[in-house]
Amino acid sequence: MAGLLKWAKSAVRRAPSPPRQYSNVKIPFINPSEKVEEENFGIERYYPAHIGDVLSSRYQIVGKLGFGNSSTVWLARDLQAHRHVAVKIFTNDGQDTDEIAIYKHISQGNKSRLGYRYVRTALDSFELMNRGDIKSDNILHLIEDNSILAAFEESEIAQPSPRKKAVDREIYISRTLDMPESIGEPVLCDFGNAVYGTKINDDDAYPDVYRCPEVMLHLPWSYSADIWNVGVMIWDIFEGKHLFSGQDPNRGRYTTRAHLTELISVLGPPPLELIKRGKRSAEWFDGNGKWLEPDENEPERLPLLPSSSFEAAEENLNGKDKELFLNFIKSMLQWEPEKRMTARELLNDPWLTRSQVTMPYVLRGGAAKALNGSPDVSDSVQNLILHHASIDTFLKHYLGRNINVDVQNIYRGLEPQKALMRAASHLQRAAAIWQVVDEDVRGALERSDHMTPEQLLLIDAVLTLPETSLEKECQRSITAINAVTTYCSVEEGVTFRRSRAGQLVPTVSAVNDKKPLRLVAINVLTSHEAGQASLAATQPVGSFKMATHTKEHYQIGIICALHTEAAAVIAMLDERHPKLASQKDDPNDYSFGRIGVHHLVIACLPAGIMGNTPATTVAGNMKRSFPIKFGLMVGIGGGVLSKKSDIRLGDIATEQGGEFHHSGTLDKLPIALLNALQSLKIYDINEGIPLEDALTTMATNKPRIVDEFGYEYQGADEDQLFQSAYDHPAGETCEDCDVKEVIERKAWRNTTPRVFYGNIASGNQVMKHGVTRDRIAKKEGVICFKMEAAGLMDNFPCLVIRGICDYADSHKNKTWQPYAAATAAAFARILLGFVEKQDVTDTPVQKQYTILPFPRNTDFIGRDDIFQRLDQLLPLTTNYQIAAVWGLGGCGKTQTALEYTYLWQEKTSGSVFWVRGDTEASFSQSYSEIAKEAGISLDLKGEDLLFAVQNWIQQLRNWLLVLDNVDDIGIFKRVYGHQNTDTSPSPELLKFFPKKNGTVLWTSRDTSIVGTLVDHGRGVEVRGMSDQEALRLFQSRSGTPWSEQPSDEEKFKASEIDQFELLDFEFPDVHRRSDMPNSVMKTWIISMKQIAQESQCAEKILNTIAYLDNQGLPFEVLSAAAGDDFKKRETLEAAGRLEHRLVQLATRQALTKAKQDSNFLGKALQIMGNLFPNGTHETWISCRVYLPHALKSVLSKEADGYEELAPGLLAKMGRYY
Repeated sequence: MAGLLKWAKSAVRRAPSPPRQYSNVKIPFINPSEKVEEENFGIERYYPAHIGDVLSSRYQIVGKLGFGNSSTVWLARDLQAHRHVAVKIFTNDGQDTDEIAIYKHISQGNKSRLGYRYVRTALDSFELMNRGDIKSDNILHLIEDNSILAAFEESEIAQPSPRKKAVDREIYISRTLDMPESIGEPVLCDFGNAVYGTKINDDDAYPDVYRCPEVMLHLPWSYSADIWNVGVMIWDIFEGKHLFSGQDPNRGRYTTRAHLTELISVLGPPPLELIKRGKRSAEWFDGNGKWLEPDENEPERLPLLPSSSFEAAEENLNGKDKELFLNFIKSMLQWEPEKRMTARELLNDPWLTRSQVTMPYVLRGGAAKALNGSPDVSDSVQNLILHHASIDTFLKHYLGRNINVDVQNIYRGLEPQKALMRAASHLQRAAAIWQVVDEDVRGALERSDHMTPEQLLLIDAVLTLPETSLEKECQRSITAINAVTTYCSVEEGVTFRRSRAGQLVPTVSAVNDKKPLRLVAINVLTSHEAGQASLAATQPVGSFKMATHTKEHYQIGIICALHTEAAAVIAMLDERHPKLASQKDDPNDYSFGRIGVHHLVIACLPAGIMGNTPATTVAGNMKRSFPIKFGLMVGIGGGVLSKKSDIRLGDIATEQGGEFHHSGTLDKLPIALLNALQSLKIYDINEGIPLEDALTTMATNKPRIVDEFGYEYQGADEDQLFQSAYDHPAGETCEDCDVKEVIERKAWRNTTPRVFYGNIASGNQVMKHGVTRDRIAKKEGVICFKMEAAGLMDNFPCLVIRGICDYADSHKNKTWQPYAAATAAAFARILLGFVEKQDVTDTPVQKQYTILPFPRNTDFIGRDDIFQRLDQLLPLTTNYQIAAVWGLGGCGKTQTALEYTYLWQEKTSGSVFWVRGDTEASFSQSYSEIAKEAGISLDLKGEDLLFAVQNWIQQLRNWLLVLDNVDDIGIFKRVYGHQNTDTSPSPELLKFFPKKNGTVLWTSRDTSIVGTLVDHGRGVEVRGMSDQEALRLFQSRSGTPWSEQPSDEEKFKASEIDQFELLDFEFPDVHRRSDMPNSVMKTWIISMKQIAQESQCAEKILNTIAYLDNQGLPFEVLSAAAGDDFKKRETLEAAGRLEHRLVQLATRQALTKAKQDSNFLGKALQIMGNLFPNGTHETWISCRVYLPHALKSVLSKEADGYEELAPGLLAKMGRYY
């Protein structure tokens, strides 16, 4: 028989594959004079491998993966096993010995150890001979994703790698593997330079960015160097960027000097004793441990960087989580090796142990250990509680009867207690999810008649709340198991472990107890009419009270775009709660309820309104009304089929805690949600997500939603995917679509929805074009398209969950929408079961800071066009963005920016800051006010304080900073040709600006702010109010209709001096700075001074045309006024800025006060005398153009003193008349 089996196996075994033939056509060769790859380490040390070679009569090399100091790595095809392997071919100088030994040691290890799965093991090792004198031991590794490797092999065939011909070999350029853009499990590999921890080493080691201080300074190093390495690597993985890069700006590459400056910036200077021990310390430090700064002899030395900290560099955490994480990192990143924590000490660090308590799978592991140590619990019960065994097997063995009753019916009191043991199998999970908080209910149950000791013991076990300590939680599980076994007469231990099922008899309590099971999910029971009736029979009505809920209970929010989506979420609730009042200015309509231990507030977008902005507004209102820690965006979306993701209608797409492209950024999930998502992924791999159970819960809770509204699976025949280029014809359904265009796909064995993790693309429009869908999906790795999500994460940290209702093409219909909404809601329900209540409590609420100098101006009128333009330039996102509003003084820039700020806060929950930008002192004072609000130490002075405020603002999730009155842009940025009014050297304040996670809005009189401080096209000019806006403002302020106001003639009978005095009056205004001029005239005078500083040309024109008419100025007049400073562009710009009547009035008064009025009036008369025609018939048209300006100049009261100029001009004007 054994021989027959051996023959059968050999008969079905595949024959070895023949080696592939590699053609030498179209091979790109490299210049022989250029050194490439391993040549830089001594080419003679390396084995001369060739693509196409067959090693050890079995492994054919198909491409080069990489190289290092001790080896080259190749992709090979195992011709016998028909798989790809990685071959590591070592150099001939013996560097392979340690790695071979390490791999052999690992292969002999305990494969049941938790960490074994994360180590890349070796398949085999063998020797290679090269002309009889080079021998290497070589290692093979199995690589699992064959599709990637097959593509790599075919690419090498189609487009051979560039290579260089040498005497006895070809040197190949390594080819890049096309790896998927997703995060998988970590794998430990490449032990080429690994050493045992206790060994003392003195050579260089580690990749550049992970080098520890003792390696850089060349000290002996050992095990503690790995601790540093792990600490920096954890930081890089957690933060998504390097803590230290070592990039030298002068040399454009890594240098140890640059790396040390980064360490000193964060850790402070190294101890002198450590410096003295280093063999290379003298290259960077003097004998006293002081850093060697650049000098005349060594100008290329790098100076020290500004002081920084771990706190400033960490960007993902807040509050206690941040404190624990930084303490964990600091315990590893110490200058002195002996002060670093050991691995054993790190395992007990609060940051790690805190995370352990919050991870459900770790609790299960801990529970397993506790159960193993208990003599009262059998292996069968252990397996049942840990979900390693079937409930049916357990019931059959211990109760000797076939029980098949829905646990949900027991929970609701609809079935007798005969199915107790089935419910008990979920006891640990049920007690953790359905918390009992009402002591009156407990009292009512305890006072019920005929309750046996077994029943009381079971009540105590079930009503015990979950513990936060791992040890106590395990003990709670053991107590619950003992209570169940006592109640059902299943005596665990040696006595009955080998007994047959038929010998076990339930206790009298289990047989005679006909009351509903009120012990598990008591809150659900009391909300059900059958359960309430049962409780009423036990004790008179009023003996218990339902729990009351306040706004503070609701810390998780769910947002849906459609009523179809919201209905599915509400159907998943374990309990509906009464409505609570929201903020008076919050228009959202909320639903309230509970899933497990989590209280949820649910909001839906207003009917008929879709897109990012409405979703952001709804989220912002929710955050203002409730202390939301994070949320879920639950609904439907369009799926994208790909080679990696065979998505079908009804499946679920959610993020992988990662990226979001172009339309927004979804990388801001709180750690509580990330932990839960990671735990759920692990559970999914091992057990499978019980989505069908959640959908059954919905159907049981709300049977009408399935029976009447179609929240059920629609059938495979209704799931049709058409070719991308085939557009949908007219009609609401696909009945008229060409069936030949349907893509044939493999049928699935069951209808259980599957979950896909990846990028979810979002925007303001629904994706309805197959070709566009495929193009974007391929470029960005998108698995689903949906509106509403982009911009939402900036103010509402949430996870997007989408049930697939179509394929994001033109073949859209609403058939699958209800079921897709149901599957998304089901996933949300299950995910919440993995979110620890304590994690939610510990997640800090982002505080909203508001530092504004003025209250909102209730008299503000108009400017809608400016706000629309600012909304275009500054969309609601935390991407860094800037814009400016500019215009003449008094035109309303500050009030417009103030109103925009209040409007911005209505749409988002971000922080706003108002900074005065007129002088360096004002800027610093504003930053001091922000520092005080932020709790930053005011002991910091000068640039230290400014940098501290900058870093603090950058760490906020979303902010708006208004820089007001930036009329001298030179204090922020040096501009060619710009004269800084401050006589002291400018520090260029721009470097103290926050530059991420928020928005900056400038206000300035200076037009050149556009193109200097903000890019071209990002400036909005603020002009005077329109006639309609001015009329509205006048009527709102005066309270009198326009028709009843005094006439224009009556209002302007006053003399010019009276007008000036009126305009120069300082009216009190709470919406303006008290230290700034508040009269109309002083505002214009400041503007004129600014104009004079910017341009002599504009100043000359301003002073001259003050005595001419302010409308219709001919270009020749402007040119003559500019004189020698004439520049066409500046002249035209000046004309547009200076033609306002108030500008002329202010200019004349200023010139009179400076006793310069006669000079410029004379110049105006002279220009008019030269330009005004002689008044002949042929020049009448020109006369008509110049006449208003001539009249204005000769009728000035000061013109009487110009007997030489005025009469000649009057004579020309007379001839015209």
